[in-house]
Amino acid sequence: MATDEREDEARLLRARLRVLAARSGLPLPALDVVEDPRGRLLPATVQGGADGEDHVVVSSTLLRETPDAQTWHLATALGHWASPVPRRRRRQGWVVGGLLATLWVGSGLAELAGVVDLPGAATLAVTTTVGLLSPVAAAALSRRTRAACDAAGREVLRRAGHDPGTLTRQVFGGRPDPSRWARLHAREPTPSARVAAAQREGGPGVAPPLY
Repeated sequence: MATDEREDEARLLRARLRVLAARSGLPLPALDVVEDPRGRLLPATVQGGADGEDHVVVSSTLLRETPDAQTWHLATALGHWASPVPRRRRRQGWVVGGLLATLWVGSGLAELAGVVDLPGAATLAVTTTVGLLSPVAAAALSRRTRAACDAAGREVLRRAGHDPGTLTRQVFGGRPDPSRWARLHAREPTPSARVAAAQREGGPGVAPPLY
């Protein structure tokens, strides 16, 4: 019974994606659902599939979200085909992340090879600082990419006849922002930032029904 229910939820999500893609004039990508019982994955992203094509990959938690939330997150994924900015931001994040990893590994190798001879306390301080800042930097890069996905997703919603400001407020208006510490490590913009960004842009009046 649970399996049948999950398959029905996935079919409904694929139908929602199909309607959104058709109304926004975008190609319809394949949709893959990834089991995510702890809700640690992003709700919807774009990843390369085994067939060599880009797929929309959604967390299983999105199956239990409201129709408005599903539409909003699917639109951010479709933004991959609506704008080059998310792809460019993603590539820039990979480059910066690779540079940070290279610097970290390179400094360690230099210390081992004796090229850099730091006191033990200084070595520990540098290693600790880099270890603490690396996840913060990675989270900041992820938020920057997600902000671009959000903006492209709002354009998808607008093309499909939805009001991005209203829909974003319905999805995120009642959600609290994380603490400052959690915000440093968050991979997505805060709910209030998403609402503010959508309201600044505006959009058409009334969203059409999904079916």
